[in-house]
Amino acid sequence: MIQSLFPIPLGVYDLDREIKSNEISAIKSLKYYANQGNQTSENTSIFDLNALRFIREFAEQSIADYCKEAYSITNKVEMYITQSWANHTKPTEWHHAHKHSNSIVSGVFYIETNDDDKISFLQANSMNPIVTYYHLPFQDYTAYNGATWWMPSIKGRLYLFPSILEHEVAKVEGNKDRWSISFNTFMRGELGEKMSLTHLVI
Repeated sequence: MIQSLFPIPLGVYDLDREIKSNEISAIKSLKYYANQGNQTSENTSIFDLNALRFIREFAEQSIADYCKEAYSITNKVEMYITQSWANHTKPTEWHHAHKHSNSIVSGVFYIETNDDDKISFLQANSMNPIVTYYHLPFQDYTAYNGATWWMPSIKGRLYLFPSILEHEVAKVEGNKDRWSISFNTFMRGELGEKMSLTHLVI
């Protein structure tokens, strides 16, 4: 018997409507600066834009569901969005491997993509050294022997994941520009217990 220990939860949420033209325009009209491989918006609080308020609400509802379903966090603690920004990746560009510091749960929401666009999640060396330190011959790839796991980047889809999970975007092979929103979160509320000397209000 093989039992999975300490799985990493990936939240997958699809917007139940088409993305509106004013939402797309709000993303494309932002000013961008060069990142490693692509461009990032100068505005790092884009969910404060009125045009994106409904996408923000969708993200907040998805975060609440993710924290409840994946971690069974009580309503004493709320996960709230701290920063939000847009990513612009042109054909032949990419997004370097990275993780998000000073955040608990991170998310990426797709505004416009190519049919074959994807996001790759990278397994940390400390979690599975058999895979990341050695090149062993595998008959098939499984959830246990893969060093990376990719998911399709679909317009209107939101992925939520622990912020420590490293991820990247390979070179865009399609003909269209790839546009997405990313965001970070942190927690507020009442943590721990007084009698166990772990009580904290933030």
